[in-house]
Amino acid sequence: MCFFKGVQYSQHTPAAMAFVTTNSICQGQQVPLVWPELFKLGAQIHFAHTSFKWSNLASYNAGVTVVIVGITQKKAKICRLFSQTIDGSMSVAEADEINPYLTPGPYRSLSPANTSPFGLSEMVKGNYPVDGGHLLLSTAEREKILTETPEAEYLIRPFIGSSEPIRGLQRYCLWITDADVKHALSFPQIAARIALVKGMRLSSKKEATRKAVKFAHRFDGNCSRPWPWSGLTGDGREEALA
Repeated sequence: MCFFKGVQYSQHTPAAMAFVTTNSICQGQQVPLVWPELFKLGAQIHFAHTSFKWSNLASYNAGVTVVIVGITQKKAKICRLFSQTIDGSMSVAEADEINPYLTPGPYRSLSPANTSPFGLSEMVKGNYPVDGGHLLLSTAEREKILTETPEAEYLIRPFIGSSEPIRGLQRYCLWITDADVKHALSFPQIAARIALVKGMRLSSKKEATRKAVKFAHRFDGNCSRPWPWSGLTGDGREEALA
């Protein structure tokens, strides 16, 4: 990796360097894997430019999001952090240190943990549909069902995953218990959706998903608790129910 080559070179010959790299090296799991090792070799970030779009002059080139990171062995008296403002102008902030997340301040190592350091409740995997999208409803789809069958309102709940707060979306889901499935099937639109879920699960290559056809009216992963509540999947994506 170019960062390590550069730092190793500067251990023998005084040098400062800068690299244009994809911004992933300053985000998420990359940071605790890469940067502590660079710091052990004496590396210091003396300037940086936060994420910006980059593309070249080639035809049909794919733009990428990159950062610029300046490295030196000698601690700088003033570190400069460049960033692009909303109107496209350049902003420069001065700091005593720049950490690998490209924010002012010292680096604080973050490592994975399976339990809360504050004694909070354990995060469960949550509810995940495995439904082909047929148990999920947009606002318009919810309104259409309730216009035709307003008595089905108790079978519909708000659906909150990662996309909803990030993108400002509002979605709903069919939440049908085993006790309510017979009544739910009396509503044509809901019955049609359950049939689509059944077909999707039957066509799956996964045995566990095919077995889930027995309860096509509900989510495959079901950690139901007294409502309302919220949760997340193990990988932090979608399917939380509130």
